[in-house]
Amino acid sequence: MTAKTEDALPRRPSYDPKHFSLERKAIEAERERRRQESLAEALAEYLSRGTPTAGDIASVQRDALQTLERWRSFTRSKPRLLELARRQVLDWREIDELCAIIDRTNREAAEMAGTVRKAKPAGVDWPDAVVVVGIRLLTALDADRARDPNKVGWSRSTSPGGHWATAMLDVDPALAIKLGRTLLAKHLRQLKHIDPAQTGGRSGR
Repeated sequence: MTAKTEDALPRRPSYDPKHFSLERKAIEAERERRRQESLAEALAEYLSRGTPTAGDIASVQRDALQTLERWRSFTRSKPRLLELARRQVLDWREIDELCAIIDRTNREAAEMAGTVRKAKPAGVDWPDAVVVVGIRLLTALDADRARDPNKVGWSRSTSPGGHWATAMLDVDPALAIKLGRTLLAKHLRQLKHIDPAQTGGRSGR
């Protein structure tokens, strides 16, 4: 390559640490400005709402307890929900947090239902009543939500679905049993005491 050809090629910009540092500082300063602006807007909105009334607090706590009653151990952030639902006084941030827990629980429950409806039937070929017993049993044994790998109750992969299925037994039993059949097939060792005459001794469908 000749010197003339090299001169015709576009030159790569030189790396100047000084210029890079100044640019980075400008970007970080803009980010901080936007963060402070967002915080100021949030604070202004928070202050404009005033103090929650007893009615505001009672309403959201009632919704929280109804959510817990419906979804039981499937309820997201259950300890925090219970803590906020039992307080006599809440500020707006805590009310918003409680609303977010309720919304997340209902959203994830609905998403689970949609997934189960689309899934093909699979798992244990047991009578519905036996499947129900299996679902309730493994959920009762799963107080730690599978955090301890003790092979008791649901596993980490089946715990969310198992707790959802338990709650759904009172909402949509057919859907709960459909998922339960699939999940129970992964826990047959814990269900050996179930009478084979009742289950037919089969794990496939």
